[in-house]
Formats: sequence, structure tokens, C-alpha cells
Amino acid sequence: MQILLSSQNTDTFQRAVDFTVLFAEQAAVTLLYAYQNEHDRQEALEKLESLEEKVRLLTNCAVRVIVREGETKDVILDETRSREYDLMVFGSPLHPHFKNLRPKHEARQIARRISIPMLVIFAPQDQLSRILICIGGTESDQVVLHQGGLLTAQAGAECSILHVMSQIPLRASADMEDLERDAKSLIKHESKEGKYLEDALESLRERGIPSEDCQLIVRHGLTVEKIIEESERGNYDLIVIGGLEVAPHKSWQELRELVQEDIADRVLAESAKPVLIAREPDRTLNWKEF
Repeated sequence: MQILLSSQNTDTFQRAVDFTVLFAEQAAVTLLYAYQNEHDRQEALEKLESLEEKVRLLTNCAVRVIVREGETKDVILDETRSREYDLMVFGSPLHPHFKNLRPKHEARQIARRISIPMLVIFAPQDQLSRILICIGGTESDQVVLHQGGLLTAQAGAECSILHVMSQIPLRASADMEDLERDAKSLIKHESKEGKYLEDALESLRERGIPSEDCQLIVRHGLTVEKIIEESERGNYDLIVIGGLEVAPHKSWQELRELVQEDIADRVLAESAKPVLIAREPDRTLNWKEF
């Protein structure tokens, strides 16, 4: 597996490294840093040298360091276009005093343009024991379950599958009682959503995750609000959610932002938890072994 790690500064770079070593045992890891001047470059090289050594000591990963001049976003996107990576891990800062004032602009800009899975770390994180996998009944859910399931298995973590149901029926034939049922009740009544949840659980079993290590959760209401609420209530270490397909041109990107809600972007904006935006890249995904 090819993993790219990067950040806007060396402190948040440390967070990206610390989280990556929790799940990456055998991978090829690239530490990429964008510098603005010669002083910044020298300081980055010293810090990255110690981070490189840390990765080597804590994992069986092969590690290399790349330092390039330019803006962080541009350097990262250029690198992912020139080399095949399976995951990009980005350390993003949180404001130290005002939790609601989060300088996440860079991370969100990259997430909208990058065509591979992206994991964003906002705060120091020393464990990966509980993972919240969010599904919404779309085609991208299989990628979400695949990537979330493999991370769960590799980290030896517990996971929950969360599905947020609308409180408004989407079709005239909908069973109104289903809009209030929990996961067990939906499965018991053999509803469409219940079958969907069972299939999702089976998908994780196929990836080696025992049923006792995974629970099904259904919430009713606004999707982003319920995801953030559940991630806090359950004290999860990571949120996994599907991302929109990356538009090939900036004009299409801007048009899509006007007409299509980007749930992953909103979760990224509002969560203090690490977020993995799962997506299928334009090639065969190498999420087999870490």
C-alpha cells in the first residue's frame, strides 16, 4: 500500500504520523512537505528526519521524504497525480482556544480536488480502537465499507455502521413506522433498510471483523448533525464517510457545489474527530493489505 503523508506545518505533520503508525504495519510511506523559503526548508528537513525514524521504528514500512517548494495544496495534488497512492493522510490544525473556529480551509480544498481516499487528522490522537462507518444507501457505500472495514481489521478495532434515515418518506409506498424504527426493528420487520443493514454487516464479516466487534446504529434526522452527534456520544476515534466523485474540471467542480450537497465536506468542517473520506480512485485500489 502506498501512503502519502503531508501537512501545512511540522507540528500537525507529527499528528499525521502518530495516527498513521496506529494502522500501517507494512506499507510504503512518503512524507511530503511544501516549503516557502530556505529557512522553512531546513527546519522541515530536520523535523521530517526524526519523523522518518519514528515510522521506521514503529512499523515495517518503507519510508522516503520529499521536500518541495510551493503551496501545500498544489504540491500535494501534483504529487498524487504523478504517482499512484492508495491513501493520503493530512494533519490539519484546530484553533487552540476556540473549538468552533477551525482553520480547515486547506484540508477541505484538498479533499474536494484529490481523487484518492483522504484521511484528515485534527488533533493529537493516540489510539484507534473505535471506528464509525457512515453509510447512506448509495453506490459509494461499498467503497466506504471496504476501506473502513480494512482499517478496522488492521487496527484490531471495534466499529459501528451508522445509517441516518430521513424523517420524511421519500416515496408514497413507504412504511411510516420504518421512519421511527431502530436497526434491530428494521431487520426484524424485513424492511428495505433492514436488508441493507444486514448486507453491510455481512460485508464487514467478509473482511474478518467478528459480529461482536461491530454494531448497527440507525438515527433519524439531519445527516451531518446525527453523524457528529453519534461520533461524540460513542467516543469514536475515526469517522469513515464516502466522498463525492472528483470533478475533472474546475468549472464542473463549482457547478456541482451549487447543486449537490457534499456531506463529507460538511462533516470535515464540523468534526473534531479524524475523518476518512473514502472514494474509489481512477485505478485499481490497493487496499488489500497494509
